[in-house]
Amino acid sequence: MLQLSIIIVNYNSKEYICDCLASACQFSSVKDFEWIIVDNKSADNSKEEILNLFPFVKWIDMGYNSGFARANNAGILQSQGTTVLLLNPDTIILNDSINKCLNRFLNGKEIACSVQLINPDGSSQITGNYFMTGIPTKAGMELHSQRFRQKAGSMQTDLCTFYHPKEKKNRVVAIL
Repeated sequence: MLQLSIIIVNYNSKEYICDCLASACQFSSVKDFEWIIVDNKSADNSKEEILNLFPFVKWIDMGYNSGFARANNAGILQSQGTTVLLLNPDTIILNDSINKCLNRFLNGKEIACSVQLINPDGSSQITGNYFMTGIPTKAGMELHSQRFRQKAGSMQTDLCTFYHPKEKKNRVVAIL
């Protein structure tokens, strides 16, 4: 069973996504994951270049600029993994961090997680690096999401998203 689907939303972000995927390809774990790019009608020939360089990527054309949330939801609906990661296109993967985070996540009691983001100079961003524990029910997710946001204080409030109406099951989504 596929354990992780990674969804990246694209809007004219070809260079970022190529750098992101190239950084992921440094690690053998890249082949263990489903990689989905959801395109919001980019005009930079993203599809041709990305699929040529990274043929393992599944491409979804939205046909219009649907926005970040709707594009992620489209990717989630077509994903096959039991866990979903929403990954920003400007992410560079270091030290096999996706695989390490996934293993910790799958072997723990957490229902959502975020990792520490770092700046290009290696300093830490004020973003999180949290794993949340709890029972993945709608009420539990809302409660933990609220607690997480309170704990996070001034951090961005969209770190955790829970959504999968197609299967009518709780699916965990973590944003790195």
